[in-house]
Amino acid sequence: MIGLVMAGGRGTRMKKGDSSINHDNNNNNNNSSSSSKPEKLLYKYKKPLVAHVIEALEQSHCFEQIFVAVSPHSPKTKSYLQKNFCGGSSSSNNNNVCIIDTLGHGYSQDLGHALHIIHHRSSGSSSNTSPPHTNSKSVHTGVLVVPGDLPLLDAKLILDITTKYNSDNTLTSFVIRLSFLESLGFTSTDFVISCNTNNNANQLRCAYTGISMINLQKFVKYNPTESLPENYIILDNKNIALNINTTKDYDTLLQLFGTF
Repeated sequence: MIGLVMAGGRGTRMKKGDSSINHDNNNNNNNSSSSSKPEKLLYKYKKPLVAHVIEALEQSHCFEQIFVAVSPHSPKTKSYLQKNFCGGSSSSNNNNVCIIDTLGHGYSQDLGHALHIIHHRSSGSSSNTSPPHTNSKSVHTGVLVVPGDLPLLDAKLILDITTKYNSDNTLTSFVIRLSFLESLGFTSTDFVISCNTNNNANQLRCAYTGISMINLQKFVKYNPTESLPENYIILDNKNIALNINTTKDYDTLLQLFGTF
């Protein structure tokens, strides 16, 4: 299986101007409004948010390859990844972590672009990913897609998620019930859907978690303008209940779990 971390968003709802929360900023940049503007996935909870997600994927030992999709909107995130995960001097470097450059045209477009690149590379074709090669002795079928802003994601949960992979489905999205979010004191108005699962006719109000599993071979057969057939799995787990979309989410994370 392949892991794909989406890390190229604009983070426009993160309003903090304090560059000290940006792990990748140098102190001498703090007086520059352009250079000190934080990128969402470099906000720190013990370490930058994106690092939690990548390390959880690594520690699960489920993936032959981990890709991280960046865009022109996240240059500092890309720089951080290159230094700490993809060939820099850090002891945490792992050659199985590779960067994909997307165009930054939106989540769906960037995800599709990244998946096609992964398919070409795993089939032995060339692409614009930054590492020299991947193991192409077989076409990797299953891709686990996770957002880079889930700081509480852990290896145990990833193991549980990957066991639910069904190659008969093109796209399986993991959702969380709004009632479960409310029981934790959270609310969500973004990406709320009504869905039924497990042949249950009752429509449940759920929110997307940003986590999905994709059959790569099936996916590439679809035209980019086509809607993919989508299956849903409800996963009421507090470790994916809090993703960092806004400054309020980030403050909640620090209030509940502390900075260090």
